[in-house]
Amino acid sequence: NFIYNNGDLTVAQRKVIVDAGTATKTYGESNSTAVYTAATAEGKTADTGLVNGAGLANATQTIDSSIVDNTNADTYTGKLAASNAALTNGDASNYSFEYKNGDVVVSARDVNINSSATKVYGNTNPTATVTTEVGTSGNATKSGLLNGDTLTNINVTYTDGEKATDNAKTYEKAVKTADGTFTGQNGSVASNYNFIYNNGDLTVAQRKVI
Repeated sequence: NFIYNNGDLTVAQRKVIVDAGTATKTYGESNSTAVYTAATAEGKTADTGLVNGAGLANATQTIDSSIVDNTNADTYTGKLAASNAALTNGDASNYSFEYKNGDVVVSARDVNINSSATKVYGNTNPTATVTTEVGTSGNATKSGLLNGDTLTNINVTYTDGEKATDNAKTYEKAVKTADGTFTGQNGSVASNYNFIYNNGDLTVAQRKVI
């Protein structure tokens, strides 16, 4: 007496590997304003990957708590996590999601060094006025020195031909700056900054004759 009993078909979840992408921010900038590349699902193989028109709509991306506002500029491998993947055109319950951490890139912060000088016709070139941009941590600015870091002993020169006999007028970009000495506080290093030395103007004023 042959008895044919129907059996069960078990459809296992299909594995999908989700790459967390990359987060980029400037040294001193809050994590909350980092710029992200979108998380992506790795391509389909025989038993993994999205199928039947499903796509990755989004995933939550989280920067590791070890990365803070004043983490030094560098690439931090594996410090961006992904979770909570959501799909388009598919049922997430059909999939088992595996998350691959991405990188956090902290880029150097611009610092502008500006200069200017004024003298009276007939006088020798003066000591130039040099200002170094100062910023604030968080979201207020993305440029300028932070947290008491300093740039001192900035080398100042004048372009060739700027001398006491120069006529009264403004000589654009005649004041040149370069090669300051960086001093960092609380572990800050010079590579946290991109120092931009902007040439300044020399103004030769008319000389009074009584």
